[in-house]
Amino acid sequence: MTSVWIRPIVSLIGLLVLAGTPASASDWRSVGEWDSLRSAASSSNRAAGGDFIPAHLRSSTGLYLAMFSAMNAVDGRYQPYFEDLAAAPGADAEMSGHYAAAAFIGLAYPSADMDAVNAAIAAAAEGLDADTVVASEATGAQAAALAFEAANATFRDVMPYRPYTIAGRWVPTTPPAFRNGLGHRPFLYDAPEDLAPPGPPALDSDQWAADFNEVRELGGENSTLRTEAQAYEANFWIAKDWEPLVMQLAERRNWSMLEAVRVYSLVAMATSDAGLTTGWAKDHFQFWRPITAIRNADLDDREDTGIEAGWEPLLETPRHPEYPCAHCSYGSAVSSTLSALVTLEPGETLDVYAFENPDEVQTITNLWEFSQRMSMSRLYGGVHYRTSNDHADEIGRRAGEMAVERYGRPVGE
Repeated sequence: MTSVWIRPIVSLIGLLVLAGTPASASDWRSVGEWDSLRSAASSSNRAAGGDFIPAHLRSSTGLYLAMFSAMNAVDGRYQPYFEDLAAAPGADAEMSGHYAAAAFIGLAYPSADMDAVNAAIAAAAEGLDADTVVASEATGAQAAALAFEAANATFRDVMPYRPYTIAGRWVPTTPPAFRNGLGHRPFLYDAPEDLAPPGPPALDSDQWAADFNEVRELGGENSTLRTEAQAYEANFWIAKDWEPLVMQLAERRNWSMLEAVRVYSLVAMATSDAGLTTGWAKDHFQFWRPITAIRNADLDDREDTGIEAGWEPLLETPRHPEYPCAHCSYGSAVSSTLSALVTLEPGETLDVYAFENPDEVQTITNLWEFSQRMSMSRLYGGVHYRTSNDHADEIGRRAGEMAVERYGRPVGE
């Protein structure tokens, strides 16, 4: 394994807990607290001129993986992600998880202000003896180094974006979003194309005509078929976080820190890898968005896909190729992973919201509703076709199943 420099963390031995600093709980709340510290460190790193930003969705995934791996190395309850990681003798599981989080943040954001991180870890270690602290620090540091390497592992170069054109013809030159991280290795499989979708429908197929006309009629800005409720769905699901679902499940079931971070890490790996495969497929297939297809329907040589030169979607079209739907693969990865790990009680519901707008809430009655409503919202918004949604749902489903089957199972299961 390539050696990784670990940014020193202020030693806990002899370090006084800062006045007014809340102690990090050693239960499910700790995971969210550490991710908040990671996010703050990311902002601090950028403000200080730091230029390292881990690829799409991979920094929080690396944090969760570091914490889970360190704690599980001590506890031994679940199948490990890093088989060669061994806990230092005398290490405490929870403290190892705290140290892994702090060490990962130090590695990922080398220019960040670490005062809050050091204060949080000092609070977590209050009352532990020095030998336990030293062993826990060593275990956490090892786990953080491995997770950092996994989060930043690349295995091939990515061809720079080349705007498609003909000689002398102007085209927009802004690179598409969603190319970030295309050269990274997935957490759960070898390469993004391992879960590759079959591709969009051929333009001479009946499926293409059905997809085209459905989104033209239902997703247009001035659609007369879309209901007010469907228009609300299109806007509500633009950006929704999965972590609140885990928080609600953890609180109701009183999960320990290890139980919670296992779920966080598995969902994070599934969503991150589903995103990588989705990005690879977008770059590979380069399929046109509804606004492009509908305004240029004369190019597909069909009589049943009528051109509408001024057609506008309800939502702003994202700046990357259409196929497959990124929202859909993300939502399906969340639903697939959680549904394999948790069973809702009869009548139990979950609130869906975004951290940046926690007051706008919708309720789901089962875990698959999260992905189903997210997928349909992209059709209502006029930015994706049904086939793209269905194929992306399959990417996320397979990524979630793979996460649960391969890693994090109880030992002996």
